[in-house]
Amino acid sequence: MSAVINMRMLGTFEIEYQQHILNYDDIHSPMAVKLLSLLILHRHEHLDKWTLAANLFGGSKSSQANSIKSLIWRTEKLIEELFSNTHFICHEADCYYLNPSIEINADYEQLFSLHKQMQTSLKKEILAKEIIMLYQGPFLPMLECDHVTIEINHRILKAVIDALYVLIQYHESHLHKISSIIEHIVEHDQDQVIQNTVLHKLGQQHHYHLQNKVLSLFNRNNEDLALETTPYYFARLCQLIHRKRYRPREQYVLCVQYQQNHYSNAQLKERLLHIIQNDAYITQFRNNEFYILFSSQFVGMINIINKLAELAEGFSCEYHAINEIAYSEEIDSL
Repeated sequence: MSAVINMRMLGTFEIEYQQHILNYDDIHSPMAVKLLSLLILHRHEHLDKWTLAANLFGGSKSSQANSIKSLIWRTEKLIEELFSNTHFICHEADCYYLNPSIEINADYEQLFSLHKQMQTSLKKEILAKEIIMLYQGPFLPMLECDHVTIEINHRILKAVIDALYVLIQYHESHLHKISSIIEHIVEHDQDQVIQNTVLHKLGQQHHYHLQNKVLSLFNRNNEDLALETTPYYFARLCQLIHRKRYRPREQYVLCVQYQQNHYSNAQLKERLLHIIQNDAYITQFRNNEFYILFSSQFVGMINIINKLAELAEGFSCEYHAINEIAYSEEIDSL
């Protein structure tokens, strides 16, 4: 009977063998983790020291290739307590491979398998839940990205996005039933890539009402409100952002107006602050007219406009890219 190892590589690095666990903090060596991950990814192959050197050190010089033997030795010392009676890493001449008698169950491969099954299954929603609950974050987040991790993370994100979309469609009339699933996504989707992609996909399908309902679930646990500022500092902020050469997100300015008598300006502003959350900035320009600065990755334009339109009567707006408005006469007059 072969030994069985459970590998967790989504959001962490963890080896479980015979009820003992070795995690990244125990190993505390990025190179050792990268070596083990590479051997696991190619566990049905024999990798020579030149191939390992190219993947681990970015080159195949003799000195780098010769360093592999030292790295293998150090890695084996780090994990020998877990595998006291079993050789995890084997070698023949200058080639290295994992012990073929050890069966490895890796979480990312299980996720891929569930995603493949979901394409043809009649019980897609069950598999979709399993995919999402299996997702604990990106593949090996503690390591620097390379072409391998980028490709794997792309496949992981696609699987999770497809699964979430399946659940949203299945529970369209009762979205509260997947609130725990949504909370799980929000917890592990730090860059909001999954959330924004699903919202965008709903918009492409013209499911705007459903889009807003999903958006409200995403934002339910987020108590960070928009920041209110004066017109003067709002204008200066727009100009400072425009001067930055690198901006991880595209910023937009939305000019919003309402023609209504139900709310005072203070009440209207308070409602806006609760709708426009996270890293947005808002200032009041004239009565019932507001300027909002927000990042496109926080929420798509169509989502925010839909929410604002429901806030009060007589809604109208226009939006601008930050480079269009940073030095406009209108902003300078704030």
